[in-house]
Amino acid sequence: MKCIPSAVALACLAFCSFLHAATLSGSTADGAWQIEASFSDEKGRQIDQGSIASNNLYRVSVKVSSAKTGQCPSALRFDATMPAHYHGMPTAAKVTGRSCSYFVTGVFFQMKGAWEIYVDVTQGSTSSRGTFPIELQK
Repeated sequence: MKCIPSAVALACLAFCSFLHAATLSGSTADGAWQIEASFSDEKGRQIDQGSIASNNLYRVSVKVSSAKTGQCPSALRFDATMPAHYHGMPTAAKVTGRSCSYFVTGVFFQMKGAWEIYVDVTQGSTSSRGTFPIELQK
């Protein structure tokens, strides 16, 4: 008799892996936009929350939609700073994509400690900011 993993067990493994992924979710300060950002390494492997470390390049997949209408923004900007040290990343993050799905490359945290990630969402002449605090242990 062959031992074949059940679909339920495989689904649980996939779901449990997703739960530990470094996914930031929330809304902009004015509540106008819902944001979900998932981190991966430069090879595209999803990173869990405890594995985001200093001195590594990361990619971030960002999904954005209007909290009320489901519309997509006209532009997105991504940045990060260390407020306690008054500096940001040594790299300029590059944002590509459209239709509510964006891809950010060049995300680099040069030191461990408390960081804030900023996702600026623009629709027409109005911009809203989502702020996500993260703590790098390594």
